[in-house]
Amino acid sequence: MEKFLNVRELAELIPFSAWSINQLCRDEAIPHYRMNGRCYFKLSKIKVWVESKEQKMRRGACTV
Repeated sequence: MEKFLNVRELAELIPFSAWSINQLCRDEAIPHYRMNGRCYFKLSKIKVWVESKEQKMRRGACTV
């Protein structure tokens, strides 16, 4: 079973602050799960999300 990351743990892995990650959750712009009002992330889904953003950046069409 894959481990879930919290916002702080994810902020250590990707170049976003915890505040920015929370904002992405509020905007439904990042794959996440909510439990008890907090956001949690599966690393495998975040990897796919980051890769898709990198591809869009290479094409010049990225909006986070």
